[in-house]
Amino acid sequence: MSVASQITAVCQAAVPGREVYNAQILNEPDPDGWAIVYCNPGDRKRLTVATAGAKAKVWWQVSCFAPTEETAAWLQGRITDHLMANPVVIDGWTPGVVKNTVSQLPIQDESVMEHPLIQAISQFEIHISKY
Repeated sequence: MSVASQITAVCQAAVPGREVYNAQILNEPDPDGWAIVYCNPGDRKRLTVATAGAKAKVWWQVSCFAPTEETAAWLQGRITDHLMANPVVIDGWTPGVVKNTVSQLPIQDESVMEHPLIQAISQFEIHISKY
């Protein structure tokens, strides 16, 4: 499973019944709210070629979209809390502590889909070691 898929799975577990997408929307998103995970594209190759004892920092962004500020904030909070409480296990690497590096308050975004939505963005990182 790729780094992005593993991170997306942890985020999905935080919000059962809501869609959490891995970098692209594959179907019509839930009008009540959804999230999308964007991982650093360089991490996959860098982690693949790493040797034992290597250390790495993996970063990603989670963007939550909903029709209201309250729902966007709820999605953001649930995903953030779940990431902070549950290790992100990346195959072949020792799990590290997830850090929430940036969180943005929900704001209206008129460039998403065909109607305005509220967007809440959080960024995370994890420091890991190859075993």
